[in-house]
Amino acid sequence: MIALAGLPAETQMDGDSLVPLLKRKGDDEWNFSAAPTTSAIRDQRYKYAYYHGIWDRNGFCDLQSDPLEQHNLIDLPQYQDLINEKHTRLFDELAESGGLKMPIRRPAGEQYHDRKLRR
Repeated sequence: MIALAGLPAETQMDGDSLVPLLKRKGDDEWNFSAAPTTSAIRDQRYKYAYYHGIWDRNGFCDLQSDPLEQHNLIDLPQYQDLINEKHTRLFDELAESGGLKMPIRRPAGEQYHDRKLRR
C-alpha cells in the first residue's frame, strides 16, 4: 500500500505488498462472488440450486416426495449422477442465455465450503 499511497519506495514496513494482487488480471478459479448469488434449475420432479457464495450449500430436492424442500439430498451418493447432469445443464443454459455475464463464471475446482486443507 506504500506504493499506492505515493510514499518513497525505501519506506520500510512489515508484510507484503498488495499491489500485485490488486493488479491481477483474471483468475483461474472463481467459485464465489462477494455476495451470494443463487442459480437454480428444476423439472417436474427435481430441483438443483447452486450458490455462488460462501455461506450456503448447494441444494438438491425431490419435489415429489418433499414439496416443501425440507431435505437437502445434495450429498447422497445415489443422486450424484443426476446432480452432475443438472449442474451441467444449469451452466449450459446460463451460458446460452447470457446469464453468465453477471459476472458469474463457470465454477472451477471445489467450492469454498468443500475445500480441505492440503499439505
